[in-house]
Formats: sequence, C-alpha cells, structure tokens
Amino acid sequence: MDLRRKLPVVLLAPFLSLFSSVYAQDVNMQLVEAAMRGDAAQIKALLSSGAKPNTPDDDQRTPIAYAAAHGSLEAVRALVDAGAAVDARDTEGGSPLMMAAAGGHTSIVELLVEKGADVRAADHDGTTAVLAAASAGRIDTLRFLLEHGADVNAKNSVGTTALMAAAFAGHADAVEVLLSQGANVNVKDGQGRTALMAAAINGVAGAAQTLIAKGADVEATESNGETALVYAAANGQLDIVNLLLKAGAKNGMEIGFLIAASKCHDSVIDRLLKQGVDVNVTDSGGLGSTLAAGMGGCAQTMRYLISKGASIDTVNAEGTSPLLAASFSGSAETMRTILEHSSKVNLPDSRGRTPLMGASVRGLLDIVRILVEKGADVKALDKEGRSAAGYAALAGEQEVVKYFQSLGK
Repeated sequence: MDLRRKLPVVLLAPFLSLFSSVYAQDVNMQLVEAAMRGDAAQIKALLSSGAKPNTPDDDQRTPIAYAAAHGSLEAVRALVDAGAAVDARDTEGGSPLMMAAAGGHTSIVELLVEKGADVRAADHDGTTAVLAAASAGRIDTLRFLLEHGADVNAKNSVGTTALMAAAFAGHADAVEVLLSQGANVNVKDGQGRTALMAAAINGVAGAAQTLIAKGADVEATESNGETALVYAAANGQLDIVNLLLKAGAKNGMEIGFLIAASKCHDSVIDRLLKQGVDVNVTDSGGLGSTLAAGMGGCAQTMRYLISKGASIDTVNAEGTSPLLAASFSGSAETMRTILEHSSKVNLPDSRGRTPLMGASVRGLLDIVRILVEKGADVKALDKEGRSAAGYAALAGEQEVVKYFQSLGK
C-alpha cells in the first residue's frame, strides 16, 4: 500500500470532523434564528438539511418557543411534525404555550394543547399560560385555556392570580371571562391585595364595576390596612371612588382623603368631604390635610382646604407644620398661600427646623424675603446649631447666603 497517497486523507480527517461539527452547529443556530423570524419556509429547509428541532439557545429556549412567540402557526407545525418538544422549558421555566398565550396566538395554543402541552404548567415565577393571557387581555386564548383545564385561580410566586392581573392591566373583558369561569373574586395576593384593589390602583372602572357586581368585598384590607378606597383616592381615580362609595365602602375614607391631599387630587378631596370626612381629620401621627398638602406642594389644594375650614397651623407628632412642610417641599406658591393665612413663621419642628431654614435650603429667595418681612428669626438655630444661612451655605445656595449677609444680622 502506498501510504504517501493515503496520508493526506488521514491528516485531513480531524478537520473534516471539525467542519462537520461547526456546520451542524451553524445549521442549528440558523434554525433558532429562523424561528425567531417565524420563517416557516426556512425552518422546513433547515430541518430537511438535518437541523435538530430541539436545539436550545443560551437561554435554553428552543425554536418552537420562538416560533410560538412570533405567532407563526406554520412554523410551529413544522417543528412539531419534526419532533419538537411542546413542553420544552427555558432557563426561566417558560414554555412555548406560555409564549403563545401571552401573544394571543390562539391557533398555536390549540395546536400545542392538542399535542400534549401542559395547560397548568408554570414558570419559575409561578406564571401560567392563563395568567399570561389574562395579563395581556387575550380573550380568545383565555377562553380556550380555561375550557381545556387551566386553573383559573392559580397564583404566581407573589400570589397574583389571573383575575388580579387582568384587573390591574385594565382588561375588563378578561375580568368578566375569568369570573364566568369561576375565578375567586375576593382571593388575596401575598400582600393581602384583591382584584378590586388592583382595579382601583389603575382606575379601571369597568373592571371595578364588574367585580363589585360579582360580590367583591369593598371593605377588604391588605396587610398594611389599605383598602380599595384608599388606593383609588391615592391615585386620583374619582370614578372608582364613586363606585366604591355607592357600594357602601367606608373603611379608609379618612386615610384616602389625607393621601389625596398630599397628591393634589382635588376632585377626590371634594367628593370625600361631601361624603362626610372631617376636613380637619388627622391620622395616628397627627398628619392633617393642610400638612399633607404642604408636603405635596399642592397650592391649589391648600387654598381649597382652607376655604373649607381646614386649620393652617396644626402640627404632627414631630412638630411639622404645613408651612414648614411646604418650605422643604420647595413649593413657593404653596408657602405664599399659607402665609396669607398664618403668622406663625417661626414655628419649629422637633429638630428645631423652621420654615426659613426650609426655604433657605431650597434656594427660594423670594420666600426667604417674605418670611423675613413677616418676622422670621434669621438667628434661630436648629438642634444641631445650624441657622437658615447655614442651611443655604450647605446647599450651595449662594444668592440666599448673600441675602442673609446683606441683612447684617
């Protein structure tokens, strides 16, 4: 045997093997990329060339998951026919069914379920296909999953159900479908929140109305004691506030009123006052409505509250007055409004801080001048020995510092 003629082939064999391996990897990655595009023709061609249908990418996501997410029924069918695993999981526990459900690709969902996909499977965060569909408002997909054994009351890792997700996202029609299929209207998540609270947060009046009609507890409280009424008031959702009050909600009216005052939600404030909330109500820490408005820098709200008889000089447990709160919030207009009705310009809090110090650290020179004109003590010191000028210097407010220097005090 003439070894000289055989030697080149022998030496070439390892390289041919390497080329074959690289080619296989290349074909398989092309399959993944084609699936991302939902390119059914390319997928079929690659499968015919030997591409493996269950090849995962770095996230362990297989071509069928990408094709399902893209919404290409033909691509998914080609992969299924080639032996793709319909319940393959990625690194986060996601499955092709979850991908298709989130996108509302009902025909693909039907195919995957027909081929044995688990309708009750959940990813690592506990999200199921039905929760994904509800979150995205995919009504047809949602109906199909529920009709084929999906758990309507399944919770994810933080206790969120499909009903809560649909209510929070504003999908009133999904809420109706879920309730018609037996969703628990009063179930709570890990923080004690209900679907009605979720609807109240985002102002989904249609969902809230449906939930109330189906028996949602309008007085339910979450772990921090907040109610749907508190959430609605805090987020300025007047329509939801009206729905809840009409349904008999009372729990949380005062707290909702105070939070609304801190966020300048005047229409909600007006509604709750008409419902009987005392304009001078305070919470357990002494927070009143004008103090809340001062903290929020709500000048118009402040004027309205004062017109309704709210006290302008009440302080909380730490001695903070509305004027001091407004000074540290940096709202010059709110401070002007308060100064029109209060002469207590030197009222300090428990740390010895005065409104002049607050205005100084915020660089509100016009307000500083007004406070001084009204008798603010420029020599007053807080409990750390810092004056208003010291606050201004610390904040780098040189114009305010120069003003104090010009006073010669």
